[in-house]
Amino acid sequence: MSPYTIIYAIISYKLLATLILPCWIQRGSTKWKLRLKTFTANHDGKVIAGENKDKLLFIAVPSSGAGRAMDIYDECIEELQKREENFTIEVYVTKSSDDIKNLVVSKDVSGYYGIIVLGGDSSITELIQVPLRQNNGKWMYPPILHLPGGSTNLLSKELHGMKSHKEILGQFSTEKVKRAG
Repeated sequence: MSPYTIIYAIISYKLLATLILPCWIQRGSTKWKLRLKTFTANHDGKVIAGENKDKLLFIAVPSSGAGRAMDIYDECIEELQKREENFTIEVYVTKSSDDIKNLVVSKDVSGYYGIIVLGGDSSITELIQVPLRQNNGKWMYPPILHLPGGSTNLLSKELHGMKSHKEILGQFSTEKVKRAG
C-alpha cells in the first residue's frame, strides 16, 4: 500500500467524520422530527365517531419501533372501524415518555370501554407504572389491549404469539374483556 493511499484514506475519513456525516445525521434528525410533528398534528385529539356509546382510548406512541407505530396506525384504525361494535375512538398521541407515564392518572379514563396502546413494550410499562404504584399493585382502570408497534414487541408476542396487529384486532372480543373492579 502506497503512502498516498494511506494519506487519501485518512483525509477521506476525516472529511466524512467532520463534514459529511454530521450533515446526514442532521438531515435525518430534521426529517424524523418533522414526521413526528406531522403525525401528532394530524391525529392527536382526533375523535372517530361510531354508533356505539362505548368509547375506546387509542394511544399511539409514534416514536416506538423507529416509527413503526406511525406506519401501521391507519391500518389499526381501519380494523377497529370494521368491527360490529362500532366504537367511538378517541386518539391520543404521546409526545414523550413522561407523557404516557402520567396519562392514566392525569386524564380521566374511567369512562372508556378499553385502552388500546399502539407502541412497544416500554410503552405499556410506562403506562401502568404510576397507577399500579398509586393503587397498591391493582389496576383500577379499563382493560388494555397492546398492539405491536415497537422494535422487539416481546410482550405482544407473549400475549398474542406471532400475530400481526390486524390479526390481534380481528380476534379481539369484547365478550372476553373483563373490567377491573
